[in-house]
Amino acid sequence: EQINTVLTVLKSIFDYVIIDTTSSFDSKTLSALDLADRILLVTMVNLPCIRNTQRCMDLFSRLNYPKEKINLIINRYLPTDEITVEDVEDTLEHPVYWKIPNNYFAVMAAINRGVPIDLIEEDSNISLNFTQLARQLSGVDFKEVVEKKEEPEKKSAFPLLQSLIAKVKKPG
Repeated sequence: EQINTVLTVLKSIFDYVIIDTTSSFDSKTLSALDLADRILLVTMVNLPCIRNTQRCMDLFSRLNYPKEKINLIINRYLPTDEITVEDVEDTLEHPVYWKIPNNYFAVMAAINRGVPIDLIEEDSNISLNFTQLARQLSGVDFKEVVEKKEEPEKKSAFPLLQSLIAKVKKPG
């Protein structure tokens, strides 16, 4: 009940509320997922991860979540993987929404320094990919946002998204 109340208030204040849940499903996680407009289900392309993702998809089906609510994202994607994106889609009977490239060194440097990836390698494939993902998820052309300075902006509950928006707003 408290999770529902907090999320309802946050959704009324912020344009975007992003919740990074644990990989297990307890009552708090399920409450958050129930209220979510979208679920970004992140997996990797290997058999154990695909099997776990299949279990999640089965649970979401039993919870009557519409398929459109679930966006499947492949993390650490390599185009040369033995298991293809098509294999994943066929197995899970669900389209892949996004692929995040494998850039282990940039990600680890950002984690170890406690800063967003774009501060480590601004023009790296993964930094650009996250910017494109933010655009895709928000449906916002960030150039239009910059031009509409007179409109008050709502604060983001997700600092990385703020960082990506700020990056796009940079002149030049």
